[in-house]
Amino acid sequence: MSLVFGYFIPGLRHLNAYAAGMSKLTYPTFLLYAALGSVSWILTFLSLGKVTGEKWDIIGSLIHRYLWLGLTGGIIVVATFWWIRVRPRK
Repeated sequence: MSLVFGYFIPGLRHLNAYAAGMSKLTYPTFLLYAALGSVSWILTFLSLGKVTGEKWDIIGSLIHRYLWLGLTGGIIVVATFWWIRVRPRK
């Protein structure tokens, strides 16, 4: 399944073939999952483009505005989880 979802993670899609080769995945199986991943990636972004259409400028500005807030919140959540799990117990 990492082959299918790997297409949605930048940088990981380039390593999919190496990981499949190291795990001795057969070529037909690799081809099936790679095709499913690439087709789902293409359909997702084509659909997003079709739905957003000319409103992309507005959506892009909203993403830009709230991206830092989301990233900061995500970092706080991960740091809190890490601190709770790793801190020394007394």
